[in-house]
Amino acid sequence: MYNLATAYQVADKLEQAISLYENTLEIQKKKLGPDHPETLRTMHNLAKGYYVVGKVDEALALNEETFEKLKLKIGPNHPDTLSSMNNLACLYRDTGQLGQALPLLEESLEKMKKLGTEHPEMLTCMSNLALSYQEAGKLGQALPLFKETLDMQTAKLGPDHPDTLDSMHNLATAYLAAGKLDKALPLLEQTLDKRKAKLGLDDAKTLISMSSLANAYREAGHVAQALPILKEALEKQKAKLGPEHHDTLVSLSSLATAYQAAGQPDKALALFKQTLEIEKATLGADNPETLISMVNVANAYRDAGQINLALPLLEKTLEKMKAILGPSHPKTLLGMGSLAEAYRAAGKPDRGVPLLEQTLEKQKATLGLDHPATLGTMSNLAVAYHATGKPDRAVPLLEQTLEKQKATLGLVLGAVRIGRGGLVLFERS
Repeated sequence: MYNLATAYQVADKLEQAISLYENTLEIQKKKLGPDHPETLRTMHNLAKGYYVVGKVDEALALNEETFEKLKLKIGPNHPDTLSSMNNLACLYRDTGQLGQALPLLEESLEKMKKLGTEHPEMLTCMSNLALSYQEAGKLGQALPLFKETLDMQTAKLGPDHPDTLDSMHNLATAYLAAGKLDKALPLLEQTLDKRKAKLGLDDAKTLISMSSLANAYREAGHVAQALPILKEALEKQKAKLGPEHHDTLVSLSSLATAYQAAGQPDKALALFKQTLEIEKATLGADNPETLISMVNVANAYRDAGQINLALPLLEKTLEKMKAILGPSHPKTLLGMGSLAEAYRAAGKPDRGVPLLEQTLEKQKATLGLDHPATLGTMSNLAVAYHATGKPDRAVPLLEQTLEKQKATLGLVLGAVRIGRGGLVLFERS
């Protein structure tokens, strides 16, 4: 039963896998006891299955229980315990609890390194820690760790191994998040070519690469190049994975963002609404991904001239973000910047100024002065200063922003970003 459940899990037949794991676990608890290693192994895999199908609360509770029992039963430094710790940390990260995720991942990686570089999950842990640093806006720590992971995988597994290609993709998207388009674009193109050759045109990871490359084209101002790639990726993901799958929703939001950048707010709004409704139904109203989609819908309302709908939605969402994610989380800062832009669009720039000032200070501390999101906020704050009759504050800030945008983004990108409330309106791992 356990082996068949594992086979179903590998084949993405998750409902069948979960049902068998649940039956197996019930029998193991009775026959072997609740703390037997085989019982704990089944709990570990069942928690992973729950998470993948969106049962996050069940996954968290089961993973926490498994981790605590493994520490007592086989010790805190056993490879199985470290694997459980790594999975628990990823669950914390994906539910917006970065304050709990990061120390667990850092501890797990240190312990795995002591077991030797041949530990099978060490590279996975390195990648997860890098992703968590990126999620927390700590790109200065994320980028070198992504690069180290890629170098080690290339040496150990070869340049075309699927795990190596995963690391190439992660490093490329981190470069994109850091505004390093000159490094992101060629690496994304290379990853897509390799995945097409290695995995096939319709493989789920090939489709992720298509979506990521299209996002990079959009960031570079080549929206016309991005749109057909995103449409193709989305249609293939719907057919292969279903309309509610995480990857499908990423592409759906990416396509909406591309329509927004192309000056087609009605199309963007329809797709953002569709994404939000699916996420509310599958993830819940308070999930970090759902909250970002609420911001996206509100921004689309603003761009479509429906400011009366945008403002209350942004105010409600920002309060939730502060309570659930914390006041300094990158997603919360995105919400603050978006609300400030909505106030400006509503003719209330004075209400947006303190929000932008708070956002800028937090972004300088977490992302750095040269990060594209920081530069977007600087630009928006300067515009808000001008709108509130403070040209003495607006002009030097615009001059500073322009010089940094020329150096880090280029002239075209600098023009694209102004007035957008930050670098990206859509943000996912």
